[in-house]
Amino acid sequence: MEVVYEKEETDYGLDPNSIAAIDLGIDNLATLTSNQPGFIPVLVSGRIIKSINRYYNQRKANLQSLLPAHQKTSKRLQSLTKKK
Repeated sequence: MEVVYEKEETDYGLDPNSIAAIDLGIDNLATLTSNQPGFIPVLVSGRIIKSINRYYNQRKANLQSLLPAHQKTSKRLQSLTKKK
C-alpha cells in the first residue's frame, strides 16, 4: 500500500543556509553536526546502552528459564522493569 498526500510548506522564518544533521546508528547512538561556524560535532556512544540492554536480556532469559512450564512471569521478572 502506498499513501501519497500533499501538504503546504510552512514558513517559520528560518535561515535556509543553516543546516543541522543527526545520524542515528548502533555503536554511535547519534552523531550531530552542523554547517555553522564554531559548532562542535557530537558523538553519542551507544555501546553503554547496548551493554545494559544485553545484560537485561540475559538476566530476563535466565529468570524465565527457572519458571515452571505453565508460568509466564514472576515477581523477580517484574522487578527487572520497575523504576527505582
